Amino acid sequence: MPLNRARSGGNFALRPNGVFWVQGTRAGILETDAYAAARLRPEFATQSGPLLVQRGQIHPAFGRDSTSRKYRSGVGVCQGDR
Repeated sequence: MPLNRARSGGNFALRPNGVFWVQGTRAGILETDAYAAARLRPEFATQSGPLLVQRGQIHPAFGRDSTSRKYRSGVGVCQGDR
């Protein structure tokens, strides 16, 4: 499927959203536009949004005063791209 770059239309379009990818023994998470620019050819990739945590910072839409009360799940990547 092509990347979804919609900027409106609900939860998925909250920016930044991103792509989790796996290539061999490496894995990563990149913001959608950075993923497109990287031109990776992973064995597996899935796009989701919004990124809940990026560079150690919680997405601003989900702070203590957020009106969103939906349960969220996430995937992470350890140091060394594992």
